[in-house]
Amino acid sequence: MSNGILVLCAAGYRSFHINCGGQDVKNGKILYEGDQDSESNAAARSYYRLGSNWGFSSTGDFMDDNNFNDNKYTLQSNSNISLVDFGLYATARKTPLSITYYGYCLENGNYTVRLHFAEIQFTDEKLYNKVARRVFDIYIQGIQVQKDFNFTEEAKGSNRNFTIAFNTTVTDRTLEIRLYWAGKGTTSIPRRGNYGPIISAISVCSGYRTYCEEPEEASKKPIVIGVVTSAAFLILLVMGVIYWKLCYGDKYTRERELKGLDLKTGSFTLRQLKATPDNFNSENKIGEGGLGSVYKNLSDQTENGHFTSQNSHLKQSRFMDNCSLPSSSSTVSSNSVKP
Repeated sequence: MSNGILVLCAAGYRSFHINCGGQDVKNGKILYEGDQDSESNAAARSYYRLGSNWGFSSTGDFMDDNNFNDNKYTLQSNSNISLVDFGLYATARKTPLSITYYGYCLENGNYTVRLHFAEIQFTDEKLYNKVARRVFDIYIQGIQVQKDFNFTEEAKGSNRNFTIAFNTTVTDRTLEIRLYWAGKGTTSIPRRGNYGPIISAISVCSGYRTYCEEPEEASKKPIVIGVVTSAAFLILLVMGVIYWKLCYGDKYTRERELKGLDLKTGSFTLRQLKATPDNFNSENKIGEGGLGSVYKNLSDQTENGHFTSQNSHLKQSRFMDNCSLPSSSSTVSSNSVKP
């Protein structure tokens, strides 16, 4: 609850945009939501726009203006002006004392606040209007950021738009922007009851930047990044599996097949090596290994480091892909032993 308004946050917002005193206005890609439906002739009033995340509270009454109409707290431009983004500056909300805009349900973090002004009441068409001065203070998150602010001087005349930006931080999901009249400036020009702050539009977005993106586009970015990242990870995973199978699949399968074999090693004499394949008879040759030719094992010896029989596991594994076994003095293969 803030300022008597109970707001239930269904989601976290990162921006809001308000067209003060008017209807909804599209400015570029951004929709500025209007607050014109909040009109009331009460001196103290509050407003919350349903389906959005902002509202305002206003206090004070123009007691000496003899105006009891509902529209005395808004301004409508009657001048033929060529303002930049005229639709955003054609209306304004005014207050005789204080007006506070609230942003609700915001994600905590840094934000950029842009306040838009244009003097559409004290215009220069009539000479006596030129001496009018509208002066007020600006507070953001309870901190005074502008004292005796006169945006008409900053804009160098009436019917000219002026925008001022501030950086602030949200820590409790609520942002507060307050305009306060401290009794300075004009009170009776062009007629009695014309004084106090006015504001044309408010734009708030997360981060420190000079332009707020469209809220819908900003909300899509995390989704796009997540999809692209997931797709890239899946592609790398598939490529990794294919590479592993091509480079290491056969070796892993062969090692797993040989793992359960009861292999025996030992020392053999040259006589034993020559006798086993029948003196390296070419009829007993079964292929080539990494260290030379591979021959059938014709020996029936099974104990004390001798060869196993023809129907042993050793033959099934093609004599371990090569027939070179270490002797007491050297390694012997068909490349180094001649019949």
